[in-house]
Amino acid sequence: MRIIVDTQSNPLFRGSSLEQAYGLRGGLCEGGKDDIVVVAHDFDKDYLNYWEGLGFDLPTILVTQNGCPELTLSQLIMQDAAVSKKLKAMANSNVDARLEFFCIEESERQLAEHLGIQAYCNFDFAFEFAKKPCFRRFCLKHNIPVIEGACCKNLQEAERFINGLHQRGVSALVKSESGTGGIACGGAVKIDPGDNIKAKLEGIKFIGQEFVVEKTIESVREEISIHWEIQLDGQIRVVGIQDQLAKNFGYSGVSMPSSIDPEEMDHLEKILLGVLAPKMRDMGAIGFFSCDVILSPEEHWMDFNPRKGAAIYVRKMVNRLWKNHFSNNQLFIWHEHIKVPEAISFRKVRQTLGNLLIPDKDPQRLIVITNSGVMPYGYLDITAVSTISREDTKRHFERAKSLVLSR
Repeated sequence: MRIIVDTQSNPLFRGSSLEQAYGLRGGLCEGGKDDIVVVAHDFDKDYLNYWEGLGFDLPTILVTQNGCPELTLSQLIMQDAAVSKKLKAMANSNVDARLEFFCIEESERQLAEHLGIQAYCNFDFAFEFAKKPCFRRFCLKHNIPVIEGACCKNLQEAERFINGLHQRGVSALVKSESGTGGIACGGAVKIDPGDNIKAKLEGIKFIGQEFVVEKTIESVREEISIHWEIQLDGQIRVVGIQDQLAKNFGYSGVSMPSSIDPEEMDHLEKILLGVLAPKMRDMGAIGFFSCDVILSPEEHWMDFNPRKGAAIYVRKMVNRLWKNHFSNNQLFIWHEHIKVPEAISFRKVRQTLGNLLIPDKDPQRLIVITNSGVMPYGYLDITAVSTISREDTKRHFERAKSLVLSR
């Protein structure tokens, strides 16, 4: 039994109602009738009806009381005696019960201890490898290619390295120690030649005791997102390798299947299964992991997460959708997180997109809305599905996006 707690507990997410609303994303995409999903705010009833209409069974949903963006979902569960009691009782009746998180911070370790339920991760490994300098050193040690850069312990070291890049006419990207979400979330800043370096460095959030400065790659051929799992018995399973869409050096969507050629795919899998994942397993890593790779055309491994990546939710949803509606066809997927002019309800989205959201109205295409939580904040997650081609999927996505933005 999986207990899915889609925690948004990274320091950059705390206190943000929008970021905490992402807690409504993963549970429905991943969870089914045998799973438990815990959220801080209940799901839109219209959205749950729509989800069931796609042929998805629903997990058991538990809603904590007194939702507050200053507290993580794990902290809210610990404060909610009724939810904690239910979780303990459910786990006691199922020896295979496990906690699955998104962000993994100290509050998640405290929750696992509070409930007495095994977490599907190694907290010590997750805490250490959430730090970007740690992963960079790991890659250098094991000859995994990374972007030209440096680990810096103070702003003076960073300034010296950035000046060296600027003398060559190259921009720098500074990443905080445990940041996430790219520039948009405040955990990274791009510094171009001619910028005031000190002023830019002072604007980055939660820089930490040590941080990473990298050369900015202006010409990216493809950005790849790799997801894998290290199971309790030590087995390594590739969850998916897909093209990642990015804005401001942060995740904005995903396209599947990847457009890279089979030889490149085999090469990435060789590094993952031959070096990276086994070495991490030897260090005690357990659970889900993700890493981005930039092809420019040379290869650079970067931005490792000792947790699930956002694209895993799209992939899990698509796998379920394929079984229900497209089992005789290959699927092409285009998913993006978009900004809409104002808050929007799912009912309005349904009215706007109409038959595009209904399975089998078009046997070759479908639009799926994969996150109800962000709609009240003026955002929408749109997934386009097509059996025809990547280009057709992108056109179908653009059609849906245009309808929403022009409503």
